[in-house]
Order: sequence, then structure tokens, then C-alpha cells
Amino acid sequence: MIVEVRGAGFSNKGAELMLRTAAKRLRERDPAVQIAIEPTEGARFAERSQLGLAAIYPSSNLLSGRLRSAALRSRWIRSLAFLPMRASLPQQADSMLGLIDRKQSDALIDIAGYAYGDKFPPVKTRVAAEAAADYARRSKPVIFMPQMFGPFKNANGRSWFSRAADRSDLLYARDQVSYDMVREVIGDDPRLRLCPDMTIASLPPEGTITLPKEGTAPYACIVPNERMAEQGRAEWGDKYLSRLHDALVRISQAGLRPVIVIHTSDPGDRQMAEHLKAQLAGADAEIFDNPDPYALKLKLGGARFLVGSRFHSIVAALSMGVPAVSLGWAHKYEMLARDFGVERLMHRGADAPEHLISLVDELIDPSANEALRETIRVRGDACRSKVEEMWAAVHQLLEATR
Repeated sequence: MIVEVRGAGFSNKGAELMLRTAAKRLRERDPAVQIAIEPTEGARFAERSQLGLAAIYPSSNLLSGRLRSAALRSRWIRSLAFLPMRASLPQQADSMLGLIDRKQSDALIDIAGYAYGDKFPPVKTRVAAEAAADYARRSKPVIFMPQMFGPFKNANGRSWFSRAADRSDLLYARDQVSYDMVREVIGDDPRLRLCPDMTIASLPPEGTITLPKEGTAPYACIVPNERMAEQGRAEWGDKYLSRLHDALVRISQAGLRPVIVIHTSDPGDRQMAEHLKAQLAGADAEIFDNPDPYALKLKLGGARFLVGSRFHSIVAALSMGVPAVSLGWAHKYEMLARDFGVERLMHRGADAPEHLISLVDELIDPSANEALRETIRVRGDACRSKVEEMWAAVHQLLEATR
């Protein structure tokens, strides 16, 4: 069986963890399954080959300039552009080159995370809808794995999402707000279901990761996110970095080792981390960066607590039983905190700086920290059960359409 996984990437470590999680679960069920993703700037050959992933070919991402832009907006132009690319493929392109034509794929699994809604250009949703249509025409299953959706006020984006949903067999919203926004578009539909983030049930492999020794003192993590200066600017303005700085100072004053974790290979987060480290007068902060998302999750899982804004860093901490204060720019942060019973650990741009410090002080306190950990553990078990139910439904659908 060949499965295409859409929306995958390696630069964002949350996206990579979703990809690794999907590949692992598919292979556990069917060791012979072939998994293919589209080649992109964020999914290069070296990274794909390390995980044994094939590449979808032809792909609009391999076109250049205006032709690529036109192909993304027109199925007919895309078909014409693909003709010479298909003609050049040898018969054994999959085994010789690791290239798989989408027409050979038996199922489509979308793990975009958050790509369909008014915050993104409608062309993203259009491409997803057309990919889903390619599979639906061949009676092949289309599955949207748990992700954030909406809002859908833009008429063009709303129309394309309706088409994408219409061609899906399973459509999982990652939170109640996303579920309600999708239901507003497609109505009550048994294909629409609710499931928390699938990486909640994805733990670092035991005994396979060794983290560098940086001291034995207990530590707390700060995770910056460059998107807070873009997507979150309306709410946060210029306050974001100063809030993270205040949290770092308080962590250091409490005798904890401050660790700034970089959760992406994009340069913006590192620039923020270097700035925060330089501003921490009289104390030193460790900057932790690792290409392996499981190593990042293991590091976060050893922290006393986390203060941050990379969504999957917060998922990683909570799924490892570690309290996390969320500074976010979308409803997914609040919904995640609600899943784990820690809604009050949300800090918003409109809150006073003292509110964040009070949350940090609470997490510094051992008894308060342990009480929160117990709540997180109980809620985490419930979340993992829902993820397992989701995978059971996915496997059942895939096996029924072989």
C-alpha cells in the first residue's frame, strides 16, 4: 500500500513530529507500507531519505516562477506541466529514485496542522481540495488528521474548504472551536470528528536519545516563536519579547537553570533566543537546539515547567506531564490548555506583566507544581485514549479500501 502524507515538513519541529508519528503508526500496522510526501524547501531529500520516505512526483513544487504559481491555481495548467515530467519517469522510479506518482497512491492523509482558514491564502485550501478530489475520483480514502481549522469568513476559502471536506472520508478537528467552525461550513456530518493532537501519544523512543550534560540543577524552559511578531502582532504588539525576558529573570532569581529551547530550524526563533540570552544580565541561559523532535520533547519533559509559544513544544511538555504557560496567537493554545485542565495557565497580550510572573511563581512552588502535574497526567491519559480511538478508525478505513 502507498500512502501520501500531505502538509509534512522538517523545518518546524512540531510538523516533523507529526510526520514521524504518522509514519511510525502506519508502519506498525503495515510494515510494507510506502509513505510519500511532496518535495519542498522544508522537506529535502536528505531528510526524507533518513525516514525512508518517497517523494511525490510530478509536483508543483518542482516548477519555477510563474509556471509554479499558475500550476497552483489551475488544475489544467498543472496537468499540462506534468506531462513531460511524467514522460521522463522510468518504470521503476519508485525503487530506483524514490519517486512515486500520485496516481499510484492508495490513500491521502493530511497532517497540515493549521493551514486552512482565513489566516492563510485561499490557494492553500484550493490545492488541498484538488488533491482530495484526485483521490476521490479514484475512490481512494482521504483523511484529514487532527488539526486546527478556520475561521472561514473568506467566501473563496470557505468554498474550497467545503469541497475538500466533501471529498474526505474522515475529518478530525483538533479542538472544539475548530470542530464548530467546520460544522458551520458542512453541517452535521458523521465524517467530522473531534480528537486532540496526535503527537500527545507519541513518546520519545526509550534508550535511543542521549542529551548533552549541561549541569544537574533543575531547569525551566522558555520557547520563543517568531510568529508572535507576525500572526500575533495584533494582540501582542511589541510586548512579547519583554514578557519572555521577565519570565527568564524570574526563573533565574528562583535558582532554576533557564533553558531557551529552539523548536524550529527557521532563523527567527534563534534570533529571539540569542536576544533573550544577551538581555539576561547577571545570569547565563542555555540555548538548546536539536534537529530531532524527540530529543526536544525529551528535554522539555525533564523541565520543571515551560513558558512558551511554539504550539507543539507546549503539546510536548503537557504530554510528558510538565506544566506549561502558553503565550499564543490562535485559539489552538487555549483549547490545548483546556484539554489538559490548565486553562488558567494561559497568558494573553491584554494581561498585565504581573499576571505572567504570578503564573511562573506558582509553577516554581513545588506543591503547586505537583498538583498541576497530577491534573495533567489524568487529562493526558484521557487524551491518549482519544488518539488511540482515532488511529483505530483510520486503520479500519485504510484496510477496508485495500
